[in-house]
Amino acid sequence: MSKSYKQDLSKLIQNLNKLKAQSLERGKKIPQDMLIAEARLKDYLKVLTWLREKGYKVNKDGEIEEIKE
Repeated sequence: MSKSYKQDLSKLIQNLNKLKAQSLERGKKIPQDMLIAEARLKDYLKVLTWLREKGYKVNKDGEIEEIKE
């Protein structure tokens, strides 16, 4: 497992993009649920980035906590 949710999300988005490219190469239609999943993952990644900018992080339990420097 990687060090952060952000890294995990980035990896998942990359994998989805690879699957989409494979589908297009095979001439298959991209499943709607794959497009929805990608959009939700990108939204969640934006939220994590925004939280980090505001001085917060998400711990392993999914709770938001303030970054103490």
